[in-house]
Amino acid sequence: MRRLLCSAILASLPLSASLAGCHNDTTVVTVSIPDRAGSVRPAAAQILIMVPYDRDSVIREISAPWLTRRPDTIPLTRMLDSLQGAFARLAAATPRDRAAARAVVDRLQAPDGPLARLRAAQHAWQDSAYASYDSLTFLLVKRIARDPFADTTDAAGIARVRPSRSGPWWITATTWDASDPFSEWYWNLPLTSDTVRLTAANARHRRRF
Repeated sequence: MRRLLCSAILASLPLSASLAGCHNDTTVVTVSIPDRAGSVRPAAAQILIMVPYDRDSVIREISAPWLTRRPDTIPLTRMLDSLQGAFARLAAATPRDRAAARAVVDRLQAPDGPLARLRAAQHAWQDSAYASYDSLTFLLVKRIARDPFADTTDAAGIARVRPSRSGPWWITATTWDASDPFSEWYWNLPLTSDTVRLTAANARHRRRF
C-alpha cells in the first residue's frame, strides 16, 4: 500500500515544477519576517531543509483519509486567543493586579483544563494522521535517489544552497511568529530560480496546536 501511495505521489508532481527545478546550481535564499513590532527583519540562524519532493503533497495524501475524524480546531483556537490575551494583560498588569492576572494565566494553562484536553486531542489526531510520513518519505527518497539536506542562514538572513544532484527540489522552513507564540510561519516552495526569498507574503501563517 505504501509503495503504491509513493508511486501515486511521484506521478502527481506538477510537470512544470519538475522541469523548472532540474538543476543543481547555487541558489541564494533570503529569509525575512516581521518582528514583535511588525518591522521586517532578516531571520538569522534559520534552518532550511531541501527535499526532493513536495512535502505538502505528501501530507495531503497521507492525511486525506483522516480529515473527517479531525477534532474541530475552532475551540482550541479560541482558547489560545484567550491565553494570549491573558499573557498580554499579565505583562501590562500593575503590581496590585499582577496576582489576579497570573491566576487567569495559570487557570488557562492547567494540565487538566480544557486547553490541555483540546491540545491532547489534536496531538492524538496528528500522531494517527501522519504516522506513515517518515516511512513514506524514506521510500520517496530511496526511489528518487536524492537525499534531503539542510542549511542555515547567516546573520543577514542569507544562505547559499547547492544541491549535490540535479532534479526538482523544494525548500521548507518553519519559524515562530514573534508577535504570537501560538502561531508560526511555514514555507514549502519549489527551488526553481537562482534566488528565493522567504517572506511573510509567501509563507503560510498557521496555528501551532
